[in-house]
Amino acid sequence: GAEVTGIDISEGMVAEARVELEKLGYNKVTLEVGDATQLHYADSEFDKVLCSEVIEHIPDADKALSEIYRVLKPNGILVLSTPNPKSWYGFDRYVIWERILRKKWPHPYDRWRSIKQLLRMTDQNGFMTVHKTGACYVPGFLITYFVLSGFLQRLLLRFVRIVEPVFSRMLPQYAYMVCVAVIKKKTE
Repeated sequence: GAEVTGIDISEGMVAEARVELEKLGYNKVTLEVGDATQLHYADSEFDKVLCSEVIEHIPDADKALSEIYRVLKPNGILVLSTPNPKSWYGFDRYVIWERILRKKWPHPYDRWRSIKQLLRMTDQNGFMTVHKTGACYVPGFLITYFVLSGFLQRLLLRFVRIVEPVFSRMLPQYAYMVCVAVIKKKTE
């Protein structure tokens, strides 16, 4: 069995996650309050790190990546995902909200990154890319903001299930979420 450790900087979120894991019967997961830029783990302690929809909220993302690199074993895998500014959602945020309406985005540490930016950041922090992909191409408002009949909802969801895998292979740079899998290069 795998040992799983999760961290969050928010004590409240860690407490909430514990409750949810308990409901699901996952009692072998260690959850701790921690700062991704100052990890208290030993060097080369983890085989894998998952950082999903987190890096955009960390003011010093390079410091976090440096710390993740430190705690990963040689050839350890980091899977990193973030919202993409080049997606429909990014267009809404960066073009309509910030440029046209000239409104400040309400989340101070919410810096979305494109797949190209993620790859540059991980490369600069010593990682080697093994996979990149995108997920979620159909704008969410098509599904959530309109009240559709059951038939139309099913039809739309069927369409989404068909186009998502095709787009994720062909156009990862335009997905709502971009994801990279990188490995820690072996040190000499």
